[in-house]
Amino acid sequence: MREKVIERKLIQAVRQCGGLALKFVSPGFNGVPDRLLLFMGGKVAFVEVKAPGEGPRPLQVHRMEQLRRMGFKVFVLDSVNQIEGIISSVIPTDPHVIPAEVEGSPPRVIPRFETPGERASGSFSAENGRQPRGKALQAIEFLSQAYVLDQQIQTKMHQLSSLRSLSESMHSFRASEPVSRPEAGD
Repeated sequence: MREKVIERKLIQAVRQCGGLALKFVSPGFNGVPDRLLLFMGGKVAFVEVKAPGEGPRPLQVHRMEQLRRMGFKVFVLDSVNQIEGIISSVIPTDPHVIPAEVEGSPPRVIPRFETPGERASGSFSAENGRQPRGKALQAIEFLSQAYVLDQQIQTKMHQLSSLRSLSESMHSFRASEPVSRPEAGD
């Protein structure tokens, strides 16, 4: 399996969890990991993606050690079978269902990628370990998307609230300033 295929599967799995798998490029600072994983609650990890059986170059090993010494989680990924373990070590919980951060929100389901001889497209596993099919699978996908949208709305509402507070502070500051007006004869 090619490195790009593994990287695409990682991106899909992270998105399914409501996270981001950003391409990490640092001009002038070579050897940084390929992907920066960001999850709800400020969970962060770095991932160096390699083709199966390949390892990081010496400079990459050095950069990964630098990041680890700073307290970051850093992984080398060379198989789709490692994706689930990486995600569950960054956001520790049941490796299949991630509880919603907002009370009453539906759980999100992360994909489980099987070996190449099994279903290559990936599958889902709910809390009871059963594989949902048909409408149940569509419902899970819909609820996962709805949860992500809900989180985006919550973020925007928080930003709006902060802007309102700032606007009110500025308005009260202006109201407290003495207004000097030029005299008619000036």
